[in-house]
Amino acid sequence: MKKTACLLLIFLFGLTACRKYEDGPYISLTSKEKRVIGAWSTTINGVDLTMNLKEDKDFQEDAYNSEGIFFYSKNGHWAFDNNKENLLINASFSQTSSFYYFDENGNQVAFDPNGPLQIIQPEIQYKIYRLTKDELWIGNATEIIYKLNKI
Repeated sequence: MKKTACLLLIFLFGLTACRKYEDGPYISLTSKEKRVIGAWSTTINGVDLTMNLKEDKDFQEDAYNSEGIFFYSKNGHWAFDNNKENLLINASFSQTSSFYYFDENGNQVAFDPNGPLQIIQPEIQYKIYRLTKDELWIGNATEIIYKLNKI
């Protein structure tokens, strides 16, 4: 009886200790890195975004409007911070149209039509709110900006 009670307490303690992100999951047998790797998509402000986080730490993001018109592409690298609570993106933008991209707060940022066609962005740090095998919710320090689904 005592062994069963001890095992139950250890399990319950371990269950609460496993929760890393505000919106879960409570427990996962898959590593955070394995869960984050893959292609993710969402729609924000009528723009379809696809983020691809590759196993070799390469990163690519593409954006199209609902009519399939290309807005921008980001290429670079991704990493976790030391605690694996934040997703770090280093990328540069390439653009073939005079539209806009989104900053780390989900705000539209217009390209300067007379400016360069490639913009190197400083490292963006996204807080991870949820990371399951099918969902990735990221945002700034105070709110969720992107609710991505694995494709």
